[in-house]
Amino acid sequence: MRLRKILIIFGLIIALSISSFCFYVFSSKYVVPILMYHHIDENAEASSLSVSSENFRQQMRFLSRRSYNVISLKDFIEIKEKKLKFPRNTVVITFDDGYEDNYIAAYPLLREYNLPATIFVIVDSLGKKGYLSYAQIKEMKSSMIIDIGSHTLEGDYLPGRSKDQLKREIGLSKKKLQAALGKKIDFFCYPLGGFSPRIQEIVKKYGYSGACATNRGYAQTHLNDDIFALKRIKIKDSFPNLFVFWVKLSGYYNLFRRVREPY
Repeated sequence: MRLRKILIIFGLIIALSISSFCFYVFSSKYVVPILMYHHIDENAEASSLSVSSENFRQQMRFLSRRSYNVISLKDFIEIKEKKLKFPRNTVVITFDDGYEDNYIAAYPLLREYNLPATIFVIVDSLGKKGYLSYAQIKEMKSSMIIDIGSHTLEGDYLPGRSKDQLKREIGLSKKKLQAALGKKIDFFCYPLGGFSPRIQEIVKKYGYSGACATNRGYAQTHLNDDIFALKRIKIKDSFPNLFVFWVKLSGYYNLFRRVREPY
């Protein structure tokens, strides 16, 4: 009888410890997932940067039907700065490089499901074959569904560049976009995710409100408390297996990712 009581007490202690650990993880380690897309096309078998238009539709439908709280990058940063809590089903959507298929395949679905997103464009590629045109980004920006951010002038890796080159890639790209759109450009994205404290300071100097990386960053940035080093989650062509997509939406995916140096 005494042994039974001891085992029961021991079991309760273990259960309480596990519960406390789970509460700690799930209460303090939740991070709003910032999704990162590139191409929405039919080249997924050859490129990990591509998601097929049908699979993208299934992913957006998944977000809509399960009532995920999809917010703009602007809203995400404003809530972060105010130190408010996010609902556990919050999601942010972003695209890199500014490919034309973002307008052809992604934009109609984002409008259909009323899901905001930010597209980071390589400014000097606008109007070139396979990339968005100025007319297309103006239309999307005016829709209030899509925001446009800078992915530099040329889309090249920034670490190792001179100060003058960094100013040009970061500052002039913003100036060109603002002149073309007639609207303020608030957000920046580091090509290939590479950044350094010096690069971050230049981004801040030119008046950006925040900046996105990939999975690069210092160990402590996995919680995305640094709005100028926001980690994102690369989305691949996962349909019909939406389980992986669901896991990446959980808010705890960053806990299990390998820390990669920022440059």
